[in-house]
Amino acid sequence: MIVVLAESVFLPDHPETAVELMTLIANSRHIVFANVDAPAFQEWLNSAGSFGARLQQMITASTKLIIGGAAQNKIIVHGGHTSWNDPTPTLSIADAKLYLPIPFKIFVENNDADKAFLLSLLDDVKRDHLLELQQKHWLMFIHGGGTGDLQKQIVSEAENTMGAYLRSFAYFDNDGLVPGQPSKKTVQIASECEKHRFHYHQLTRRAIENYIPISGLVLWASTKDSRRARHTRRQLTPFKKLSDDERDHFNMKAGPNGDGKSAVNYPNINEHELRLISKGFGQKVASVFQHADFRNKAIRQDFQRAVLEIEKLYARLRKII
Repeated sequence: MIVVLAESVFLPDHPETAVELMTLIANSRHIVFANVDAPAFQEWLNSAGSFGARLQQMITASTKLIIGGAAQNKIIVHGGHTSWNDPTPTLSIADAKLYLPIPFKIFVENNDADKAFLLSLLDDVKRDHLLELQQKHWLMFIHGGGTGDLQKQIVSEAENTMGAYLRSFAYFDNDGLVPGQPSKKTVQIASECEKHRFHYHQLTRRAIENYIPISGLVLWASTKDSRRARHTRRQLTPFKKLSDDERDHFNMKAGPNGDGKSAVNYPNINEHELRLISKGFGQKVASVFQHADFRNKAIRQDFQRAVLEIEKLYARLRKII
Protein backbone atom coordinates (compact mmCIF):
# COMPACT_ATOMS: atom_id res chain seq x y z
CA MET A 1 0.00 0.00 0.00
CA ILE A 2 1.14 3.54 -0.75
CA VAL A 3 1.06 5.76 2.34
CA VAL A 4 1.07 9.45 1.44
CA LEU A 5 2.20 11.72 4.26
CA ALA A 6 0.46 15.08 3.87
CA GLU A 7 2.17 18.38 4.68
CA SER A 8 0.20 18.66 7.92
CA VAL A 9 2.15 15.68 9.29
CA PHE A 10 5.43 17.59 9.21
CA LEU A 11 5.39 19.85 12.24
CA PRO A 12 8.72 21.56 13.00
CA ASP A 13 7.82 21.90 16.67
CA HIS A 14 6.84 18.19 16.85
CA PRO A 15 9.25 16.39 14.49
CA GLU A 16 8.71 13.14 16.39
CA THR A 17 5.25 12.73 14.81
CA ALA A 18 6.59 12.22 11.31
CA VAL A 19 9.50 10.20 12.67
CA GLU A 20 7.11 7.82 14.41
CA LEU A 21 5.06 7.38 11.26
CA MET A 22 8.20 6.82 9.24
CA THR A 23 9.33 4.15 11.71
CA LEU A 24 5.99 2.37 11.44
CA ILE A 25 6.16 2.39 7.65
CA ALA A 26 9.78 1.23 7.62
CA ASN A 27 8.76 -1.74 9.76
CA SER A 28 5.82 -2.72 7.62
CA ARG A 29 5.06 -3.71 4.04
CA HIS A 30 4.04 -0.18 2.97
CA ILE A 31 5.48 2.28 0.48
CA VAL A 32 5.90 5.85 1.75
CA PHE A 33 5.49 9.02 -0.29
CA ALA A 34 5.56 12.75 0.52
CA ASN A 35 6.01 16.00 -1.38
CA VAL A 36 9.66 16.68 -0.59
CA ASP A 37 9.47 20.11 -2.27
CA ALA A 38 6.70 21.37 0.02
CA PRO A 39 7.76 24.20 2.39
CA ALA A 40 6.40 22.31 5.41
CA PHE A 41 8.55 19.29 4.57
CA GLN A 42 11.66 21.37 3.98
CA GLU A 43 11.20 23.18 7.30
CA TRP A 44 10.67 19.88 9.11
CA LEU A 45 13.72 18.44 7.40
CA ASN A 46 15.97 20.97 9.10
CA SER A 47 14.81 19.81 12.53
CA ALA A 48 14.65 16.06 11.84
CA GLY A 49 18.36 15.36 11.42
CA SER A 50 19.20 11.82 10.33
CA PHE A 51 15.54 10.84 10.30
CA GLY A 52 14.88 13.39 7.59
CA ALA A 53 17.65 11.97 5.43
CA ARG A 54 16.28 8.47 6.00
CA LEU A 55 12.78 9.51 4.98
CA GLN A 56 14.09 11.10 1.79
CA GLN A 57 15.85 7.81 0.96
CA MET A 58 12.65 5.89 1.57
CA ILE A 59 10.66 8.22 -0.66
CA THR A 60 13.23 7.95 -3.46
CA ALA A 61 13.17 4.15 -3.27
CA SER A 62 9.36 4.12 -3.03
CA THR A 63 8.95 6.29 -6.12
CA LYS A 64 10.75 3.64 -8.17
CA LEU A 65 8.44 0.94 -6.79
CA ILE A 66 5.35 3.01 -7.55
CA ILE A 67 6.50 3.59 -11.13
CA GLY A 68 7.13 -0.16 -11.40
CA GLY A 69 3.53 -0.89 -10.43
CA ALA A 70 4.28 -2.52 -7.09
CA ALA A 71 1.16 -1.12 -5.44
CA GLN A 72 -2.09 0.59 -6.27
CA ASN A 73 -3.95 0.91 -2.96
CA LYS A 74 -3.37 4.29 -1.36
CA ILE A 75 -4.17 6.13 1.87
CA ILE A 76 -3.35 9.69 2.96
CA VAL A 77 -2.21 10.43 6.49
CA HIS A 78 -2.87 14.01 7.61
CA GLY A 79 -3.43 16.15 10.66
CA GLY A 80 -7.25 16.11 10.32
CA HIS A 81 -9.98 13.55 10.93
CA THR A 82 -10.27 10.07 9.42
CA SER A 83 -12.58 9.53 6.46
CA TRP A 84 -12.84 6.13 4.79
CA ASN A 85 -15.46 7.43 2.35
CA ASP A 86 -13.09 9.64 0.34
CA PRO A 87 -11.94 8.28 -3.07
CA THR A 88 -8.52 8.00 -1.40
CA PRO A 89 -9.13 7.32 2.31
CA THR A 90 -7.65 9.91 4.66
CA LEU A 91 -6.48 8.84 8.11
CA SER A 92 -5.77 10.90 11.15
CA ILE A 93 -2.29 10.50 12.61
CA ALA A 94 -3.71 8.57 15.57
CA ASP A 95 -5.64 6.13 13.36
CA ALA A 96 -2.66 5.71 11.04
CA LYS A 97 -0.54 4.59 13.99
CA LEU A 98 -3.10 1.87 14.68
CA TYR A 99 -3.69 0.91 11.06
CA LEU A 100 -0.21 0.75 9.53
CA PRO A 101 1.15 -2.15 11.64
CA ILE A 102 -1.79 -4.46 10.80
CA PRO A 103 -0.54 -7.32 8.60
CA PHE A 104 -1.95 -7.98 5.17
CA LYS A 105 -4.41 -10.89 5.34
CA ILE A 106 -4.96 -13.58 2.74
CA PHE A 107 -8.16 -15.54 3.34
CA VAL A 108 -8.22 -19.14 2.12
CA GLU A 109 -10.34 -22.25 2.70
CA ASN A 110 -7.48 -24.35 4.05
CA ASN A 111 -4.40 -22.64 5.47
CA ASP A 112 -1.78 -25.33 4.86
CA ALA A 113 -3.04 -26.74 1.56
CA ASP A 114 -3.99 -23.45 -0.10
CA LYS A 115 -0.78 -21.72 0.96
CA ALA A 116 1.35 -24.62 -0.28
CA PHE A 117 -0.61 -24.60 -3.54
CA LEU A 118 0.17 -20.94 -4.21
CA LEU A 119 3.81 -21.09 -3.16
CA SER A 120 4.56 -24.25 -5.11
CA LEU A 121 3.31 -22.79 -8.39
CA LEU A 122 5.20 -19.49 -8.12
CA ASP A 123 8.78 -19.01 -9.25
CA ASP A 124 11.54 -18.64 -6.67
CA VAL A 125 11.53 -14.82 -6.59
CA LYS A 126 7.78 -14.48 -6.09
CA ARG A 127 7.63 -17.31 -3.59
CA ASP A 128 10.51 -15.89 -1.56
CA HIS A 129 8.81 -12.48 -1.56
CA LEU A 130 5.65 -13.87 0.04
CA LEU A 131 7.64 -15.98 2.50
CA GLU A 132 9.68 -12.95 3.54
CA LEU A 133 6.52 -10.94 4.15
CA GLN A 134 5.13 -13.78 6.22
CA GLN A 135 8.31 -14.26 8.24
CA LYS A 136 8.31 -10.55 9.10
CA HIS A 137 4.65 -10.84 10.17
CA TRP A 138 3.65 -8.36 7.47
CA LEU A 139 1.42 -10.96 5.84
CA MET A 140 -0.66 -13.80 7.22
CA PHE A 141 -2.86 -16.54 5.79
CA ILE A 142 -6.27 -16.83 7.46
CA HIS A 143 -7.82 -20.31 7.60
CA GLY A 144 -11.43 -20.35 6.44
CA GLY A 145 -12.39 -23.94 7.27
CA GLY A 146 -14.31 -24.49 4.01
CA THR A 147 -16.44 -22.25 1.80
CA GLY A 148 -19.10 -21.54 4.45
CA ASP A 149 -16.68 -20.39 7.13
CA LEU A 150 -14.58 -18.53 4.56
CA GLN A 151 -17.56 -16.42 3.56
CA LYS A 152 -18.38 -15.64 7.20
CA GLN A 153 -14.80 -14.59 7.90
CA ILE A 154 -14.64 -12.33 4.86
CA VAL A 155 -17.91 -10.62 5.76
CA SER A 156 -16.86 -10.23 9.41
CA GLU A 157 -13.49 -8.78 8.42
CA ALA A 158 -15.06 -6.38 5.93
CA GLU A 159 -17.79 -5.16 8.28
CA ASN A 160 -15.93 -5.00 11.58
CA THR A 161 -12.33 -4.08 10.82
CA MET A 162 -11.04 -0.62 9.90
CA GLY A 163 -10.16 -0.36 6.21
CA ALA A 164 -10.17 -4.14 5.70
CA TYR A 165 -10.74 -3.88 1.94
CA LEU A 166 -7.37 -2.16 1.50
CA ARG A 167 -5.33 -4.85 3.21
CA SER A 168 -7.12 -8.11 2.46
CA PHE A 169 -7.30 -10.67 -0.32
CA ALA A 170 -9.08 -13.99 -0.79
CA TYR A 171 -8.71 -16.80 -3.24
CA PHE A 172 -10.98 -19.81 -3.34
CA ASP A 173 -12.17 -22.76 -5.39
CA ASN A 174 -14.65 -22.80 -8.24
CA ASP A 175 -16.33 -26.07 -7.16
CA GLY A 176 -18.00 -26.32 -10.56
CA LEU A 177 -18.46 -29.70 -12.22
CA VAL A 178 -18.09 -28.16 -15.68
CA PRO A 179 -16.32 -25.05 -17.04
CA GLY A 180 -18.03 -21.71 -16.56
CA GLN A 181 -20.47 -22.93 -13.93
CA PRO A 182 -19.06 -22.34 -10.44
CA SER A 183 -21.07 -23.63 -7.51
CA LYS A 184 -23.73 -21.45 -5.89
CA LYS A 185 -21.71 -21.30 -2.66
CA THR A 186 -18.61 -19.92 -4.37
CA VAL A 187 -20.69 -17.47 -6.43
CA GLN A 188 -22.06 -16.18 -3.12
CA ILE A 189 -18.53 -15.72 -1.75
CA ALA A 190 -17.56 -13.75 -4.85
CA SER A 191 -20.72 -11.65 -4.48
CA GLU A 192 -19.90 -10.81 -0.86
CA CYS A 193 -16.35 -9.86 -1.85
CA GLU A 194 -17.64 -7.46 -4.50
CA LYS A 195 -20.25 -6.04 -2.13
CA HIS A 196 -17.56 -5.17 0.42
CA ARG A 197 -14.88 -4.16 -2.15
CA PHE A 198 -12.83 -7.11 -0.93
CA HIS A 199 -10.05 -8.10 -3.36
CA TYR A 200 -10.33 -11.74 -4.47
CA HIS A 201 -9.53 -14.33 -7.11
CA GLN A 202 -11.80 -17.26 -7.83
CA LEU A 203 -10.00 -20.17 -9.44
CA THR A 204 -11.25 -21.11 -12.89
CA ARG A 205 -10.73 -24.81 -12.19
CA ARG A 206 -12.80 -26.78 -9.73
CA ALA A 207 -10.30 -26.85 -6.85
CA ILE A 208 -6.60 -26.51 -6.09
CA GLU A 209 -6.17 -30.27 -6.67
CA ASN A 210 -7.11 -29.71 -10.31
CA TYR A 211 -3.90 -27.73 -10.76
CA ILE A 212 -1.74 -30.76 -9.97
CA PRO A 213 0.03 -31.71 -13.21
CA ILE A 214 0.42 -35.36 -14.23
CA SER A 215 4.02 -35.23 -13.05
CA GLY A 216 2.74 -34.15 -9.64
CA LEU A 217 0.40 -37.13 -9.45
CA VAL A 218 3.32 -39.43 -10.27
CA LEU A 219 5.32 -37.81 -7.49
CA TRP A 220 2.40 -38.11 -5.08
CA ALA A 221 2.07 -41.82 -5.87
CA SER A 222 5.73 -42.29 -4.93
CA THR A 223 4.96 -41.15 -1.37
CA LYS A 224 2.40 -43.96 -0.86
CA ASP A 225 2.91 -47.62 -0.08
CA SER A 226 3.59 -49.85 -3.07
CA ARG A 227 -0.03 -50.98 -3.45
CA ARG A 228 -1.43 -47.44 -3.48
CA ALA A 229 1.39 -46.29 -5.77
CA ARG A 230 0.62 -49.03 -8.31
CA HIS A 231 -3.08 -48.17 -8.23
CA THR A 232 -2.39 -44.46 -8.78
CA ARG A 233 -0.13 -45.23 -11.74
CA ARG A 234 -2.91 -47.36 -13.27
CA GLN A 235 -5.33 -44.47 -12.73
CA LEU A 236 -3.11 -42.14 -14.73
CA THR A 237 -3.75 -43.99 -18.00
CA PRO A 238 -7.49 -43.19 -18.14
CA PHE A 239 -6.99 -39.81 -16.42
CA LYS A 240 -4.69 -38.70 -19.25
CA LYS A 241 -7.44 -39.55 -21.77
CA LEU A 242 -9.73 -36.92 -20.29
CA SER A 243 -9.81 -33.54 -22.00
CA ASP A 244 -8.28 -30.50 -20.30
CA ASP A 245 -11.74 -29.25 -19.32
CA GLU A 246 -12.67 -32.64 -17.88
CA ARG A 247 -9.47 -32.86 -15.83
CA ASP A 248 -9.90 -29.25 -14.69
CA HIS A 249 -13.27 -30.11 -13.12
CA PHE A 250 -12.72 -33.75 -12.14
CA ASN A 251 -13.41 -34.59 -8.49
CA MET A 252 -9.77 -35.24 -7.62
CA LYS A 253 -10.41 -36.35 -4.06
CA ALA A 254 -13.45 -38.59 -4.46
CA GLY A 255 -13.87 -39.12 -8.21
CA PRO A 256 -17.20 -39.31 -10.06
CA ASN A 257 -18.62 -41.44 -7.22
CA GLY A 258 -18.19 -38.45 -4.94
CA ASP A 259 -20.47 -36.37 -7.16
CA GLY A 260 -23.37 -38.84 -6.95
CA LYS A 261 -26.21 -38.04 -9.30
CA SER A 262 -24.34 -35.00 -10.58
CA ALA A 263 -21.55 -37.14 -12.04
CA VAL A 264 -20.25 -36.07 -15.45
CA ASN A 265 -19.94 -38.56 -18.29
CA TYR A 266 -16.48 -39.18 -19.76
CA PRO A 267 -16.89 -40.39 -23.37
CA ASN A 268 -13.16 -40.97 -24.00
CA ILE A 269 -12.77 -43.79 -21.47
CA ASN A 270 -14.43 -47.21 -21.16
CA GLU A 271 -16.24 -48.71 -18.17
CA HIS A 272 -13.13 -50.42 -16.79
CA GLU A 273 -11.13 -47.19 -16.99
CA LEU A 274 -13.96 -45.27 -15.37
CA ARG A 275 -13.95 -47.71 -12.46
CA LEU A 276 -10.24 -47.11 -11.97
CA ILE A 277 -10.78 -43.40 -11.39
CA SER A 278 -14.28 -43.64 -9.93
CA LYS A 279 -13.08 -42.89 -6.39
CA GLY A 280 -10.50 -40.25 -7.32
CA PHE A 281 -7.01 -39.98 -5.92
CA GLY A 282 -7.84 -39.67 -2.23
CA GLN A 283 -8.59 -36.93 0.28
CA LYS A 284 -4.94 -35.98 0.80
CA VAL A 285 -3.83 -35.64 -2.82
CA ALA A 286 -3.22 -31.87 -2.35
CA SER A 287 -0.37 -32.74 0.03
CA VAL A 288 1.84 -33.09 -3.05
CA PHE A 289 2.05 -29.27 -3.18
CA GLN A 290 4.08 -29.47 0.05
CA HIS A 291 6.52 -32.03 -1.35
CA ALA A 292 10.08 -30.72 -1.52
CA ASP A 293 10.54 -32.04 -5.07
CA PHE A 294 7.21 -30.85 -6.47
CA ARG A 295 8.74 -28.13 -8.66
CA ASN A 296 11.98 -29.99 -9.39
CA LYS A 297 10.19 -32.98 -10.86
CA ALA A 298 7.63 -30.96 -12.79
CA ILE A 299 7.60 -31.42 -16.54
CA ARG A 300 7.65 -27.94 -18.02
CA GLN A 301 4.93 -28.40 -20.63
CA ASP A 302 2.72 -30.23 -18.17
CA PHE A 303 3.45 -27.75 -15.40
CA GLN A 304 3.14 -24.48 -17.32
CA ARG A 305 -0.60 -24.66 -17.94
CA ALA A 306 -1.17 -24.73 -14.19
CA VAL A 307 1.21 -21.82 -13.63
CA LEU A 308 -0.48 -19.37 -16.01
CA GLU A 309 -3.48 -18.62 -13.82
CA ILE A 310 -1.44 -18.50 -10.64
CA GLU A 311 0.77 -15.83 -12.19
CA LYS A 312 -2.37 -13.75 -12.76
CA LEU A 313 -3.43 -14.32 -9.15
CA TYR A 314 -0.03 -13.19 -7.89
CA ALA A 315 0.00 -10.11 -10.14
CA ARG A 316 -3.34 -9.04 -8.67
CA LEU A 317 -2.11 -9.75 -5.15
CA ARG A 318 1.19 -7.90 -5.61
CA LYS A 319 -0.58 -4.67 -6.52
CA ILE A 320 -2.45 -4.47 -3.24
CA ILE A 321 -0.05 -5.87 -0.62
